Amino acid sequence: MSVCQSVIISRWFANGHLAFAFGLNSTVLLLGSVLNASIEPYIANKAGSGFALTVGLGLCLVSFVSGIGLLTMEDIAISRDKKNES
Repeated sequence: MSVCQSVIISRWFANGHLAFAFGLNSTVLLLGSVLNASIEPYIANKAGSGFALTVGLGLCLVSFVSGIGLLTMEDIAISRDKKNES
């Protein structure tokens, strides 16, 4: 997954700010891990581990849908680039 993210980031930021984009990507990844490690046990203690797992599943589904949206935007951008080249 990291390789796929790196390819997409390098395509979108090929002209500049590539280091910033990679840094922001790493920051968001680590921030998500820290938030999960602190919030998930709280949810499990208050509402049970089954609900905590359901919350985790919901967040994974949101992430999946966001990935599909990103791939759709990438396809649109590639087709626009091909039209502009011809």
